[in-house]
Amino acid sequence: MPRFPRPFSEVVVGQGQDLRGFSWWGDAATFESFATPNASFPDVLFSPIYCINQSPNPPCATATTALPEMYAARSRHSGGVNVTMCDGSVNFVKQTVNSRVWRATSTAWGSEVVTAQLTDRSWSRH
Repeated sequence: MPRFPRPFSEVVVGQGQDLRGFSWWGDAATFESFATPNASFPDVLFSPIYCINQSPNPPCATATTALPEMYAARSRHSGGVNVTMCDGSVNFVKQTVNSRVWRATSTAWGSEVVTAQLTDRSWSRH
């Protein structure tokens, strides 16, 4: 059964003053698909107050004019994240997914249909 672009993914709940992952804090409950799941690239927060760059929190940095806010899909699962697809299915996406595929399947704009787990050969254009 074909799967369509994903609107939701896991996010890691931060510890201490780190508000990432808290649903009541708008920015923290979202993710963008620039970085692949569980990327080593830091989440970019609008304020240094909420960037607690200590384990077990994921890496973070503060936004600048050259580095806009960005939050990656993250989980504490080894190797990837669970995502909800627009057809209601839930799939585990490997953190080794090709970045172009990850970005392409984040929108319906390109008409991609995911036909298997997200790997660099599992999508097609219609």
